[in-house]
Amino acid sequence: MITVEKLAPAWRDAFLASRNSLFTTIDAAYCDRIENTASSFPVRTFIGRDESKVVSWGSFFLRQLTVSRENTPAVKVAMACAIGTLPDCQRQGLARKVWRAAEQSLAREVDAVLIYTGEGGKGYFFYRTMGYLPLLYPRPLRLTVAGESPPQPQEVRTMSFAKSRVFSRRRDVVFANCYHGYGGYMADRPESLDRWADISFFYDPATVGCQPQISWVEDFKTGQWIAYAIWAGPIEKVGWKKGMVELWEVACARDCDLVSLRHLLQPACVAARKGIGQLDWWAVPDHALTQQMITLGFAEKPRSLCVLGKVFDPAKKLSEQLRVECTSNAGQRVDIHMNNCHVEIENDAATRMVLGRSTASLEHQHGLLTIYPLEQIPTALETLDRALPIVPWAYFASEFI
Repeated sequence: MITVEKLAPAWRDAFLASRNSLFTTIDAAYCDRIENTASSFPVRTFIGRDESKVVSWGSFFLRQLTVSRENTPAVKVAMACAIGTLPDCQRQGLARKVWRAAEQSLAREVDAVLIYTGEGGKGYFFYRTMGYLPLLYPRPLRLTVAGESPPQPQEVRTMSFAKSRVFSRRRDVVFANCYHGYGGYMADRPESLDRWADISFFYDPATVGCQPQISWVEDFKTGQWIAYAIWAGPIEKVGWKKGMVELWEVACARDCDLVSLRHLLQPACVAARKGIGQLDWWAVPDHALTQQMITLGFAEKPRSLCVLGKVFDPAKKLSEQLRVECTSNAGQRVDIHMNNCHVEIENDAATRMVLGRSTASLEHQHGLLTIYPLEQIPTALETLDRALPIVPWAYFASEFI
């Protein structure tokens, strides 16, 4: 008899045993830290157990997502992590039962769920059948590092990321300048990154087998940072990343030149030569920095990662964003009455619009948004597009690993 429930202290050891059999090992002390009620990013875990054995589970970090629209509140999301079912118990519908139980509980705390998964993996098709929509396919870039390391430029400094809080204000200024107008990252960035590093096990050297670093280029005359890179590697204790060096986040001032960026990357390149000679980075779509990195020799790899999401109540979120009354029609459509017209939006379209991934005009072209009377279509679309423009998303591995 399978029992599906929220993880309780009595079942934590059983949960850890099952979870650690499939994923990078974590310990009870780490669980204590992330389950602390005072945590900036509390975790909710749901399990399916067969008597005393946990056979299926799903964990979710609660956080906020920036949408970067004027006068638009952040979206409260549950970020899925460590989703799994023991091999002997798969294909029995257990994951679906655990997931539905998680959704019922999470819907009382957050607006949406986000999942980051391999597009070609089994999980992708599972999430799609559960109603999750593709929101972003991050662009993976890779630099193959060859030859000997050149001398370290004097203007580049590197230290352990854990020790970099003394410089947090300087890197925060660079981040805000570099990614102004973008979305898809933690709503309280840039300040929240240090708090995230406190609870993410990927920032724990004992877990990943390396110490995450931060390198930066500084204007010695003014003390201002020109650019920084958060990176880690060679990674030794995570099987699918073994020997890799990863750029978790790169940010630069708008006037940063290629020479400064090349110098910035040298410490990570030196580390890459000690591993398998490769440096990976997730590009930011349509950002000037992406073209600069390609000019420096980064080549695009076939896409593999997909960000999927579901908004529990699109009508509620659209009402908050538009400041007009929106109602849910049988849970399948959002109805809006505004400016002497009636707008009908299918739920998938409403979800994309809430999260800044589409506009009313695009959804109207696809037949997923209808406006009555017909003569009001141009005015209504202009109003909706102005209030809910597309927001380019920036995927930062620094926030998800």
